[in-house]
Amino acid sequence: MIFAALLFEGWTTHEVDAARTRRPCTRPVPRAVGGSGPVLRRLTGEKVSSAAVVSSAAAPARTVALTYDGGPDPEWTPRLLDLLRKHHAHATFFVYGAQAARHPDLVRRILDEGHEIGSDTYTGADLGSSSRVRFAMELALTQKTLAGSAGIRTELLRMPLTSQVDTLCGAEWQAARNASADGYVLVAADQPARDPAHGLIRQCSQRTGVPGDEGAARRSARRPVHHRDGRGRHAARRHPGDDRRTVAGQGGELDGDRRAHVHARHDLGAGRGGLG
Repeated sequence: MIFAALLFEGWTTHEVDAARTRRPCTRPVPRAVGGSGPVLRRLTGEKVSSAAVVSSAAAPARTVALTYDGGPDPEWTPRLLDLLRKHHAHATFFVYGAQAARHPDLVRRILDEGHEIGSDTYTGADLGSSSRVRFAMELALTQKTLAGSAGIRTELLRMPLTSQVDTLCGAEWQAARNASADGYVLVAADQPARDPAHGLIRQCSQRTGVPGDEGAARRSARRPVHHRDGRGRHAARRHPGDDRRTVAGQGGELDGDRRAHVHARHDLGAGRGGLG
């Protein structure tokens, strides 16, 4: 397992379709997806006109589902866990398999402190730009790593370099369908400006200004993507990954949620009363 993971990391470093950045969207997200909640499962339909979401969900009123992308990071993840414990809040951590392999103690700590684990793929690759082989390896190696480090398997997947459901556009839609067919629950996010009183899935980063894969992801996230505006028109805008929050400022945000009597939950998965 360790040899296979190291071999995969070396191969992806030199892979021609390195998938470090996502392709600009050439078509918007299917209408049925754009009108759904942020938690998606059982996607169907190859074409936009026939696409459907068999099941979707949103956070209940006065509920914030905290989600963190990337890591686990030895500098930032412990700080974040300490902050969440101080505020009696729980979250879902979408981890990179490669980082989980390097820091299995942090994976176990996340679980021991009552949080949930999801997959952010093995290297944080854009799945819409990945070859079929890499797509399969990104997901499978992450599962094997989580099983080896913490004895778990996750059904939760955050598609790297995406945020709200309208970013599952272009090649991301096919990748999302493939992941759904493999049994994954896709977890997107709500618009950052959404009122938590109406229910909110909040997307954050585990790191603050640290160069590396996540920095590259944020830079590539500035590419414009296509979506449909409130009147159904095809429009382009910057990738909402720029709106992701980081560890800095999380304390104030959690204080504000508590003052507004908003509950921080983490059970996004199906089968445990979750949103999926």
